[in-house]
Amino acid sequence: ISLLEGNSVNKLAEYIRDFEMDMVIMGLSSNTLLRRIVYSSSVNKLAKKTNVPVLAVGSKGLVHHFKKIILPLYDELSLRRIRMATTLASSFKSTIYMITLRQGNNTPEKILKEGLDIVQSVSRIPVHGVILEGDNLAKTTIDFAKHINGDLIMINKPEEKHKMTGWWTKLYNKILSYGSEIPVMTMSNQ
Repeated sequence: ISLLEGNSVNKLAEYIRDFEMDMVIMGLSSNTLLRRIVYSSSVNKLAKKTNVPVLAVGSKGLVHHFKKIILPLYDELSLRRIRMATTLASSFKSTIYMITLRQGNNTPEKILKEGLDIVQSVSRIPVHGVILEGDNLAKTTIDFAKHINGDLIMINKPEEKHKMTGWWTKLYNKILSYGSEIPVMTMSNQ
C-alpha cells in the first residue's frame, strides 16, 4: 500500500512507470455524476500518460471473470488491443465479440474480417463478428454489451477512437466510462 501526495494522475503515472506495471484497475465512484466524470477523465489521462491498459470498474462491476469480451472496432484495427483481448480470452476461456457499425460509406465487413482473421490465426478461442446498426458506437456498444450480458468492454484511448475531434471524442469517452456498469478497459494503440 502506498500513499501518494500531489496531482493524482501525475503521481499515479509516475508510480506505474517506476514499478513497470502491466495493467491498472481503477474503481469508479457511484456517488455523483460529477465525480464519475472526473474519474473517467482520470482513467483516460492515465492510459495516455503511461501506455498501460486501465480497467475502469463501476461500483456494480465484477472483475473475477471475463467470459464475454466486447471489442468495438473503429476504422483501423488496434493489434495491441486485439492481442490483449485474445490473451484475456485465453486465460478466462472467454468469447470475444468484435462489433462495428454500418454507417455511410464505410466497409464494416472488411475491418471485421481482418479482426477475426487475426484472432483466429493466433488462437482457437471463440470469436464472433457482429455488424450493428446505429449512429453512436459508444451507445451501441453499451446496449450490445447489456444485451449479451458482457463482462468487459475494451476501447482505445479517446484520441484514437475517431477521426473527429473536440466534443465528440470527449462525449464518446464519457459515455463508455461512466455510462457503463460493465468494466471498461482503455488502451493505447502503441
